[in-house]
Amino acid sequence: MLSRTSAAVGLVALVGSIELAAAQILARGQYFQAGNINANWRWQASGQLVHNRCPFTIPIKDCYTSNLAATGMLQETTEADYLASLNGGALAARATSAPVLRRSGNMTLAQEAAELRAMMDDEDLDSYFEAFPEQMPYRFPMHAMYEMGPSFKAKRQVIGCGTGGGSTTPGTSTTTSAPPGTSTPPVASPRQRNEIFTWPGAIAGETWKYTWKSWQSRTTSSNYNFFHAWQILRRDGCGGAVITLDYIDGEVVIRDAVRNCKTCSRFLKGTQNWFGNEVRHELQITYGLSGSITYRAWVAPNFRQPQLIYTATGDMGSSASLKFGNYRRYTDGQTAAMAYLGDFTMTRLA
Repeated sequence: MLSRTSAAVGLVALVGSIELAAAQILARGQYFQAGNINANWRWQASGQLVHNRCPFTIPIKDCYTSNLAATGMLQETTEADYLASLNGGALAARATSAPVLRRSGNMTLAQEAAELRAMMDDEDLDSYFEAFPEQMPYRFPMHAMYEMGPSFKAKRQVIGCGTGGGSTTPGTSTTTSAPPGTSTPPVASPRQRNEIFTWPGAIAGETWKYTWKSWQSRTTSSNYNFFHAWQILRRDGCGGAVITLDYIDGEVVIRDAVRNCKTCSRFLKGTQNWFGNEVRHELQITYGLSGSITYRAWVAPNFRQPQLIYTATGDMGSSASLKFGNYRRYTDGQTAAMAYLGDFTMTRLA
């Protein structure tokens, strides 16, 4: 006859086995992938991403576990690279891409292929608008904001957009226009990315409200390089991040590329009190040149009032997605970054 202790241990083991069996492994961290959650949400992952494996101590019901190791798990690693490393290149030809969830019966095979390319590469704007041609009128809005003025130059640039060398938001650009007098863009810095994002992008004039929860491991490191916990990613104009929440040198800060501020708002208690605690996020945004944003975050144990707030008006981008998770520049000496994410909602208000 089993003792109570043995029975309890057996029950824990059984529950653990059930949880493991129920978990959905989306990405194993062997190479960069993108995939579907449902018709409105997608994911990108160079690290490990698993659905429904949060511990009992983390109060997130519909939970995703995101893990970026201290080394490796680079976004630039392709499936072909991984297969080639296993067998001297013999398996590279067998590399395949994750299937795309069909948006509607009206989407052609060419559009589905373009959608996959756009999901895999945020800066492949041509593929995005090939997949969603109905959004093309919003790609290049006629407004002074898109002239080569200070606000334009503050945004992240991509190859072929603008003239000369362009400019970048510090630490966030993946590629830039070639410097004056050259024809080759600078080499992109290595980075790791695990993000969940809204799909397809919202167009100018739409108002959306998003909520989600997160928990970041206390051992996560930060330095002067970019480390996005969430971002509003635009695909009009030259594309790139509009507003981000970053972990920078022990601080939790809001950065706004369009309004050109690096510390627009910050959590006063630093990462040491943000990490290891449940954080509840609420973001309401109207996209477009005459847009607005209100973001609020509540950090456990104080859910009575928000401890981080940011509001702004003006250009919020179009064909834009909310992306949250962990996206950082790879640097020597960093630690692993493990996060729990989930209970996310999106509601169109206008």
